Amino acid sequence: MLCWLAGNTSQVRKFDAAMKQIKELNPDAEKWLRNIPLEMWTMSFDGGHRYGQATTNMIESFNGCIRSARFLPVTSMASAHKIIPYNEQRGIFEVTTARYKTQKGYWKGGNKHTIDLGKGFCSCGKWSRYHSPCSHIVAGCLMCSLDWKQYIEPSHSLTTLYEMWKYEFFPLANQAYWTFPLANNWERYGTGQSQRIRTEMDNSRKAISCGRCGQEGHTRRSSRCPQNKH
Repeated sequence: MLCWLAGNTSQVRKFDAAMKQIKELNPDAEKWLRNIPLEMWTMSFDGGHRYGQATTNMIESFNGCIRSARFLPVTSMASAHKIIPYNEQRGIFEVTTARYKTQKGYWKGGNKHTIDLGKGFCSCGKWSRYHSPCSHIVAGCLMCSLDWKQYIEPSHSLTTLYEMWKYEFFPLANQAYWTFPLANNWERYGTGQSQRIRTEMDNSRKAISCGRCGQEGHTRRSSRCPQNKH
């Protein structure tokens, strides 16, 4: 659970807090995680390249994410944030999120974040992670009378969606009717190269040795042991 929290959070401070707890429980586990490049397994250090996707089943993850937020009034939620302008012309604000009580009975919110509309930055990390404005950005835009939708990346727009699906799809005919058969060098046999990060568990096991004769390849109870033949 702590490893998932460290990898899934978009804020560096929360990543550091999770890693600190892991180190207290198991220093070797924390050291092992540190040896893996952070951009390969953490959201807070991936540079926004994953668009907030932690799994390969992106569609199901997206549906599960928006199910609870589908009917929430996003603009009204952003209006409840407390905003302190530091440079309104440049779009620099300090935003304190509104506190609210969850259905499970505990309180959330009340956190402070810094936004810079000119640089496209929010300290919560969600803007760079999802490439879509967070509630803090929406609150800053409302204060400046700006349209927050302009900060949505073009890849999330309906225009891009229509461009992606505008082409027609046709079923493949029988292979005998193919005009250009696939080249032989396209045929690859065997298992492809694994992209999994190797650990000490992947190292080859040490050869077993006999406790009687000291030779490798068998145990003291094996019939291969010379001393068992006497």
